[in-house]
This record gives sequence, C-alpha cells and structure tokens, in this order.
Amino acid sequence: MKDPKPINLMTCYQDTRHFQEALTYIQLAMDEADKTNFAGKHIIQMNISSIQYEDKNYPAALASFESSAKYFGEHNMQSYLADAYLNIG
Repeated sequence: MKDPKPINLMTCYQDTRHFQEALTYIQLAMDEADKTNFAGKHIIQMNISSIQYEDKNYPAALASFESSAKYFGEHNMQSYLADAYLNIG
C-alpha cells in the first residue's frame, strides 16, 4: 500500500490526540512546502499552532499564531489573519 500524504497522517494523529506524531507528519508537509517555496506554508504553520495548543504547549502555539498573523497581515490575507487573531484570543 502506498503511504498516505503527510498532511493526511497529521490529521489522523491530531484527531486521535497523538500530538507528537501529528507534529512529525505536519513537519514533513512544512519541509516540502519550504523546498517548493509553497505560499501556503503559513497555513500549514497554523495547523502546527493548533496542535501545539491542543498539546498544551501554549508559549509555542502563541508564538506560531503570532508569526502567522504577522505574515497574513503583511500580505493582506484578511480571512487568515482573522483566523489567527481568533486563535490568539
């Protein structure tokens, strides 16, 4: 059987509350985004932030959400900016 995409594995692990495994696979997706200069890497970063929050790693989650919010603000991505601010609180 062919391995599923890392983002799909991340979702499965996150949904079953296996946060370290989820972070492993989302990092693979982020590495791929970095290699291809994929503009959506900040959206992937928001997923990382959510996992960090669910894992009660609040300082890391806050830093990640703030970094994403800064990027979204600078690039006039208002819907994503609002989502980042919603998660910051």
